[in-house]
Amino acid sequence: MKALYDSRADALQIDLEQVELVDEDVDVTGSCTVALADGRVVGVELLAPAHRLGALAVAADRYGLDREALE
Repeated sequence: MKALYDSRADALQIDLEQVELVDEDVDVTGSCTVALADGRVVGVELLAPAHRLGALAVAADRYGLDREALE
């Protein structure tokens, strides 16, 4: 797992798995997007993370991810 924070965009990108191609980005809450490859969650992006950590819990619940590992 690798996490990157872009202060200019105020966005947190969590790469769960490194892949060459993402098949689909799914909007989970408007501020949280999940990246899918071959039906697997390979990444999560959160906009304005300091104000929206609850969106990570929503993504974790919806896609069966470990909440504690994301937060």
